[in-house]
Amino acid sequence: MAGIATVMAALYGVLVPPTRLKLIDHIGYRDTVARMRGGQDYYSAYLDAFGEGLGIDIGQARGVRAPTIFLVWRWIPDDALYLTYLGGVVVLTAVLLALAVPERPFASLAAAGYLLVAGRSFEQAHIDAWMLCEIWTVPALAGGILAWRRGRDGAAVACIVVAVLIREIAAVALLTGALVALLRRRPLRPWVVGTVVAAGAWAVLMAVAASQVAGSDGDVPPLLSSARFPISILEMMSWHLPEPRWALGILVFAGAALAVHRSRDLAIGGIALAIPLLGLLAGRSYWGIIPGPFAWWLAAVAVSQILRPDAAFQEDARRV
Repeated sequence: MAGIATVMAALYGVLVPPTRLKLIDHIGYRDTVARMRGGQDYYSAYLDAFGEGLGIDIGQARGVRAPTIFLVWRWIPDDALYLTYLGGVVVLTAVLLALAVPERPFASLAAAGYLLVAGRSFEQAHIDAWMLCEIWTVPALAGGILAWRRGRDGAAVACIVVAVLIREIAAVALLTGALVALLRRRPLRPWVVGTVVAAGAWAVLMAVAASQVAGSDGDVPPLLSSARFPISILEMMSWHLPEPRWALGILVFAGAALAVHRSRDLAIGGIALAIPLLGLLAGRSYWGIIPGPFAWWLAAVAVSQILRPDAAFQEDARRV
C-alpha cells in the first residue's frame, strides 16, 4: 500500500501543476512560514503575513491558528513543502489506515485519492489548498485510529490531541472518541485526560493569541451567523468533489455510516464523521477536509464488505 500510494502521489504531483488560484489562507500560511524563516516569531509573522501581505486585519484571537504545524513547516525548505504534503499526509495516511484494517488494505487508497484532490484538484476552477491546517491533522487522526484498533487507547488519544493542537476543529474527534470508548466499555480515563490537556493547551494558545491582536473585530468573517442549513453541511461533505458533488458527498458519507454500522470494530473510524454537523453552527466548507478522507476510506471498506464479505459476516447472514 505504501508503494501504490507513493506512485499515486508521484503521478498526481507531476500531472497536476500548481494553479494560479490559491486559497487566501494557503497564501497567508506560506508567507507566515517564510517570515518565520527570516527570524520573526510566529505570532508577529502570522499577523504581518495577513495584514501587510493580504490586507486582512486579524482582530480576534480565533483568527490566529495554533503555531504547532507552523513550527514544523519552518524547518522544511519551501520547495519541499508540497513533497512533504504528498509523503507526510497522503502516503502516510494511506499506510496507517491500511495497517488499521489489514484485511481490506486497498480501501486506504480511497483516502489517499481524496487527499490528493482536496489539496490540488484536476479541475481548473479549483484552487491550491494543501497548506490548510485542517488537511495536516489527518495523519494524526489516522494514527489514532490505528492505535485504537491495536488496543492502545493512550496512544490513540495522544495522536488525536496532536491533531487538536494543529486545528481545534479536530476536538470533535476527541469527544466522539470518548463516546465510542464509553459505548465499547474501553478505558475512559485516557480520553478524559486528553480532553483536559487539549482544552488547557488551547486556553493558553488563545490567551497568547488574544494578547497579540488589536482586540477589534477586524476582518475575520463571522462564525456562528455564517451557517446555512443544510447547505453548510453539504458543502463540508463535498469539499473539492466533482459535480454532482452534493449527491456524491451524501453517497460517500452514507457508505461510511454503513461500514461503521456493520462492523463495530470500525466504530472509532467514525471519529471525524460528525464534523459536518458543525455546519449547523458555522459555514466553513473547508472543515470538510478532516472527515473527507475517513468517509471515503470507510465507504470503500463498505463496498469491499459487500463485494467480498468476511467469514463472520457470512456466518451472521446464514443465521438470519
